[in-house]
Amino acid sequence: MDFRSLVFLSVARNLNFTKAAEELHISQPAVTKHIKLLEETLETTLFERKGSRVILTSEGYLVQKHYLEMHDIENNLLYELEQRNNKTKGVLRIGGSSTIAQYVLPPIIAKFHQRFPNIRISLISSNSFHILEMLHNSHIDIAFVENHSTRSDLNYKYWMDDELVIITGMKTKASIGELTIDKLKKYPLIVREIGSGTLEVIEHTFKEHHLAMEELNIRMHLGSTEAMKHFLSEFEGIGIVSNKAIQNELNWNQLKTIPCEDIKFKRAFRISTKKGESRRLVDSFIEFALSYNF
Repeated sequence: MDFRSLVFLSVARNLNFTKAAEELHISQPAVTKHIKLLEETLETTLFERKGSRVILTSEGYLVQKHYLEMHDIENNLLYELEQRNNKTKGVLRIGGSSTIAQYVLPPIIAKFHQRFPNIRISLISSNSFHILEMLHNSHIDIAFVENHSTRSDLNYKYWMDDELVIITGMKTKASIGELTIDKLKKYPLIVREIGSGTLEVIEHTFKEHHLAMEELNIRMHLGSTEAMKHFLSEFEGIGIVSNKAIQNELNWNQLKTIPCEDIKFKRAFRISTKKGESRRLVDSFIEFALSYNF
């Protein structure tokens, strides 16, 4: 595809000439000029201007549909040619919610890099809300998240099951035993920050058991699972984290889990991509992650 087509797709995606210029690293007048020339070539109006923002015309939607298809065809062709010559290359921007990015994705990315050493990979970690925002704004190509909620502009694919467990430090003096919901409501509790997929799952699970977060003895919100683990080692209380995040601490007798038969925190890790977009490189990484043998 020529550069003018890419300029059009950027404006259509951002619905803003300034943002498209920033994304493409060219000036706004240059963006305006490319769109004007494309409209003259196609003999149609592609955008309606509304102040600093624009909207696609019906003809603009049609052009966007076919240009996206052309873009996919070109990317797929280049990808297959590179694979034939063992020179698969490109850039893959992966976003992962905190637990997944820290404890699940690294070995997968390492193995993928061994197989495709010419692909430049970046991994960004944040909570699920921010990761999905980054995907929506095209700052990453693929998102791995752990929350329940969905967005209408994104596709979701089941990846794997996960379970949250209740943990405490080895220095805890109180005799907790097996927790019940009544005991759980009273015990000092540390949870993740607002926007965290882990916190969303906890809230959803408690709601299913007719328990509001306000009924819990929440002492603090912390911004990462690592912070929670370190905090609990010196704190007379409990936390709720992914089982995948504490295997080392359990083996080293730094933390312990507390059973609670009244309630189980089950969730699914999911893979998310933008609707209407498809890249062979992204699809290849998804297939690789789905088939990875843990």
